[in-house]
Amino acid sequence: MIFPLPWFRFSSGDYARPSNLPLKTLCDITDAGDDRQLRCYIMRYGHLFWMDGRKSFTVIDLQFNYPLLGTEAALIAAALRKHSACAIAQQSETSFAGTAKHRDVAASYLSRQDFTVLASRVFLCAGGHAGIAIALASTSLEGAAVAVDELTYPHFRAMAAECHIKLISCAGDDDGMLPDALAEAARMHGVKAVYLMPTVHNPLGTVMSPGRRLALANIIRLHALFLIEDDAYRFLEPDGPAPVSFLVPEFSFYIFSFSKPISPELRVAYLLIPERLSADAENLIAQLNSGTSLLFGEALTSLILDGTVSRLIAEKQALGYERQALISSNLAGFKIRAHRNGFHCWIELPQRTDANTFCAACESKGVLIGSGARYGNGGPAALRYVRLAVGNERNLDRIIEGLAAVKLVASSV
Repeated sequence: MIFPLPWFRFSSGDYARPSNLPLKTLCDITDAGDDRQLRCYIMRYGHLFWMDGRKSFTVIDLQFNYPLLGTEAALIAAALRKHSACAIAQQSETSFAGTAKHRDVAASYLSRQDFTVLASRVFLCAGGHAGIAIALASTSLEGAAVAVDELTYPHFRAMAAECHIKLISCAGDDDGMLPDALAEAARMHGVKAVYLMPTVHNPLGTVMSPGRRLALANIIRLHALFLIEDDAYRFLEPDGPAPVSFLVPEFSFYIFSFSKPISPELRVAYLLIPERLSADAENLIAQLNSGTSLLFGEALTSLILDGTVSRLIAEKQALGYERQALISSNLAGFKIRAHRNGFHCWIELPQRTDANTFCAACESKGVLIGSGARYGNGGPAALRYVRLAVGNERNLDRIIEGLAAVKLVASSV
């Protein structure tokens, strides 16, 4: 049978994720109530891999990046048990984007000493991708031009393509997108918005300085551009500068997803919307993804209030630091860019090495990594890079085995 879900999980706590790849997952379940009998075969580009629910997976996933400690599932389950579905169904308040309490807690969580988030601007949605979709729909960007970094999140590229949006790549330096490049994109290409990941950039891991954020905010305000700020990895930077969105709130959509700070099992994100567009936001959220689960909203709110989210984030920062040290020690001699607490890194390949060919060679050894071509704008520069991520794998021996395979492939090209 074809396995229908984008994620599935064994009782051991391990995850497999066939979504976002051209995969067929064939499952032979002899006893649906006992995942020890589960056998899965994943076929990709002609390769057949075997996975056993009783053991770790044959394929070593250094491509996708949902950092897991192993404790998240139990914490989420405990939070869900506190809030029965029946009790939530009996609430008098009808909401598709979080209750008033959820949004008050969200506003408090996102606020900083120098910026207070208004609860009227914050909404709960079903994850980061849902937040992006809502921002694109709210701003009527279909068919328009949007500025992006030269290297940017592949799924934003895909979502933009679905909306017939033309992406304009803006030059940058080690501090992120150049303000002059954004201004030129506004003048020459008529961009209506800009998409940024300024805090622990994907794939570079960089953190934009406060000065560069202010300079970009001034350009955004000067040209009346919308800003879509994706803060998926901010949780790894404990003392990061204020979001660019807080400098130009009247133009900004700010997305803080909990899929990585907590787990993909709890698909909820906080979405800040410009005040002038917030009146219709809940209706739009309901139209685009049927609203946000109130049960998930209750669970997230309780995990924030009891300090669980803060503890998880601190543990993941420490784990990310350890994982980066592991990458550096096992891939000594490679040219690597990464955040110190990050679970992903950007690796430059040897001269005349094609990223797609390199990834295929790694895959032939049972290791999945991401080609730089997915992050670039089609230019040749990104084809000499790969993104390697160590968030999906929890077993250190498997990570070390995967890194050794990557190193072996690099030595043979």
